[in-house]
Amino acid sequence: MTTSPRTAKRAELEANLDYIRSVPHKGIDEARKFTSATLDEVRDVMNIKI
Repeated sequence: MTTSPRTAKRAELEANLDYIRSVPHKGIDEARKFTSATLDEVRDVMNIKI
């Protein structure tokens, strides 16, 4: 019996729960970098010192 590529990928991901848990954290880290830089720029333009 052959398995579809989706079934095989799902099984691979289910076997690696640490990876599954790390994906949202990587996205959050990237978003923080972007928003931090944007907020720094906004604060500079608005002459807000923190």
